Amino acid sequence: MTSRFLAGVVFMFSTLHLSAQEGGKIKESNAHIGFVYPLSTNWTDAINYKNRFSVHAIGGVSASEEAFCVSGMANVIRYNGNGLVASGFANVILDRANGAQLAGSINFIKTEAKGLQAAGFANITGSSEGLQTAGFANINTGNARGAQLGGFMNVAKSVDGFQCGGFMNIAKNVEGAQVGGFGNNAANVKGAQIGGFYNVAGIVNTQVAGFINVAKEVKGVQLSGFINIADSCDFPIGLINISRKGEMFLGATVDDNLTTLVTFRSGGKYLYGIVGVGANFRYPTAVYASEAGIGAHIPLAKGFRINTEIVSTSLSDFWSTVQVNSSFRLLAALKLGDRVELFAGPSFHYSFANDRMYAEAGTNTLWSKERWGYYQRMYIGGLAGMHIDLL
Repeated sequence: MTSRFLAGVVFMFSTLHLSAQEGGKIKESNAHIGFVYPLSTNWTDAINYKNRFSVHAIGGVSASEEAFCVSGMANVIRYNGNGLVASGFANVILDRANGAQLAGSINFIKTEAKGLQAAGFANITGSSEGLQTAGFANINTGNARGAQLGGFMNVAKSVDGFQCGGFMNIAKNVEGAQVGGFGNNAANVKGAQIGGFYNVAGIVNTQVAGFINVAKEVKGVQLSGFINIADSCDFPIGLINISRKGEMFLGATVDDNLTTLVTFRSGGKYLYGIVGVGANFRYPTAVYASEAGIGAHIPLAKGFRINTEIVSTSLSDFWSTVQVNSSFRLLAALKLGDRVELFAGPSFHYSFANDRMYAEAGTNTLWSKERWGYYQRMYIGGLAGMHIDLL
């Protein structure tokens, strides 16, 4: 396999050098049959022939191909390759291609490709219009109109369509969507970015990432598993949301069970994230608390709004006991001045614990169940707190 790869590389670059030399007048032939250049029916003058049908055991060289061109190893075409161009290793077209280019390893189209490019390793083009699919990468030095599907990555100046890379997508402007197994990079995206780990963009409609989104302006939703960063975004969904035109509150809360937390709420005009740490000392043994969730603002009047929150709060001594509360809160919030906000309201909880001390401490229980040493209950509680706007 290695020797075949090296032989293909040597062949490709030697014929590239040949094709760059000054050729004669373009001739036409209906069929071009050969073994490897120059052992073919067009002999040493093959580089000056435009063919309608070409078949070569190892590799062929021509001026242009108009319908069908197949070689066992490689095709080198001085100008245009139209129709089907297929090879076991590489297709090199030094101007334009229109149709399908199929290669076991590489398709190289210098100026523009229209149609389908499929390669086991990479498609490299100036501009493309249609579908590009490659086991490793699609690389466009110009614009791509259509879809780029790369096992590892896709690169283009501008994309009017869809980029899907197993690892990464890179483009300046994207009219459609970017989907990357690890991440996406773009200046402007009119559609969506979906990345397994991260997305980076200037102006974007929607971003969805497993860990982090970064953008200048987000017109729709930023959704991440952990953090969103933007100059402006009204609808961030993440535990931490950093927005210059948004809100960041540092505060403290206490609930009806006397769990006290230091909290950080951050987000935009409508949605925000919640993280908090604290403790509860009312139990026979000291337990520590952590909290994470999302919330939504419902503005009612200047300085007054309703905050709805969905959170998960855990209590544990980090040794043997644990309780997890899944809660819905409805909090009335009153702003005092420019930075301070007071809030309080009822909450509805579903609680799951592995120690009776948590179950016995509950009040306002609506439903409870004990089974195999695990305790479940639903109950109504309350929460109050105060926080300070950091922006």
